[in-house]
Amino acid sequence: MSDLPLPEPVTDEALTIQHDLEPAQDHGIAKRTPNIGHAATFFALVAFCLLISSLIFFVSIHATTPEAVKLHPLGEVVTQLIAYIATLGLAFPLFALIWRKPFLNGIHWTWRAVQLHWWKLLALGIACSIAAQAANHFLHASGDTDLVRYFNSPGSAWLLVICGGLVIPLMEEVAFRGFLLPALAIAYDWCSLERTPVGLQRWQQTTALTRNALIFATVISSLAFTLIHGFQLHWSRPTLAVLFIISMIFAGIRIRYNSLAASTLVHIAYDGLIFLELIVTTGGFRHLDKLT
Repeated sequence: MSDLPLPEPVTDEALTIQHDLEPAQDHGIAKRTPNIGHAATFFALVAFCLLISSLIFFVSIHATTPEAVKLHPLGEVVTQLIAYIATLGLAFPLFALIWRKPFLNGIHWTWRAVQLHWWKLLALGIACSIAAQAANHFLHASGDTDLVRYFNSPGSAWLLVICGGLVIPLMEEVAFRGFLLPALAIAYDWCSLERTPVGLQRWQQTTALTRNALIFATVISSLAFTLIHGFQLHWSRPTLAVLFIISMIFAGIRIRYNSLAASTLVHIAYDGLIFLELIVTTGGFRHLDKLT
């Protein structure tokens, strides 16, 4: 046998340090992202990109022949699509510079949850979509929506499927569950923080959010998410109530897995089933008259 001494056992004491997404910065003051300032900056960026893209569309549509007005719904979809892509394109480097860490880390994207539970998340999104449609039918909710006017041609219909099935769910999740939800939770904890040295020490050493803060943020962010769809859904109260519950589920997934990627996948599956039903009903948008 060797005369060398046995190595000392590794204990968990070495792991009892502040845990953050950036180990190299783990020993410093905890950095909570995104906060209210970050969320306000992101929504301002969205508004700016929508304004610029809308102005470009407005100028171009009036610079062409009157016949171009017929393409107005298609132009709106393109405008929104360009604005959202531009927003994300600007947000990635901007917030990476502000946070001094990758954008996806800052919004807690976390692919790991999707890799482990992708089939559960897809199933949940599909189940939520079926349940929401059944609830709207049971509650005799109005089926009127401004989305129907975008289906005036197969081209605009397919473009809406791409935009509404992928880009819009991604953008909504980044905005409401990636920025607004954690920002509201951080603000709640800061306002309710005990103004003592112990309270300040806890604030500086951990990024953990309290249960009350998460509940508050879930409700308020879901309410905001629901209200932005009000005009689109003609302020149908039953429809908006169902949408509010669905938004709460999306937020719950985001919190449960600490992963924006997880809630985004559920959201895409939710919207995807609706668009799939439209594709099947219209025979690949060859018979748009069936939408009526």
